[in-house]
Amino acid sequence: MFSDPQAPARLVLADDDPAVRSAVRMYIEWHCPEFVVVGEAGDGAAALKLVEAHDADVVLMDVRMPILDGLTATRILKEEIQHRAAVVLMTSLALHQLEEEAKTAGAAAVLRKPFPLGELRSVLRACGGLTGEPPAPAAAG
Repeated sequence: MFSDPQAPARLVLADDDPAVRSAVRMYIEWHCPEFVVVGEAGDGAAALKLVEAHDADVVLMDVRMPILDGLTATRILKEEIQHRAAVVLMTSLALHQLEEEAKTAGAAAVLRKPFPLGELRSVLRACGGLTGEPPAPAAAG
């Protein structure tokens, strides 16, 4: 799924909490050499601009953000822009309905915060086609 299998996959990180962005970015930089964070956004509208500007392979995006939420941004990315990037949504909400909405919007996976960082790497790799298995569904909580 990545645009260039020889280069690290380009990842856009979107969350309105700077501390979450910082922690996730550091984990990716230290433990996921197959990914490079090419941009960070605090809202869905800014994330969409970064995805297009950097032709991102993967978008890791929070569901609840100002200006444009992650579900709406995913719908726009997949339906209107028709971009190929895999979208992984992050949420602290434990709602089965949200997971269904995410799938309908075009998200490849949903991670429930707080998630083990090892799970993040597994989901990102699976969404990028780096493993033969799809990401495991989040456990109900």
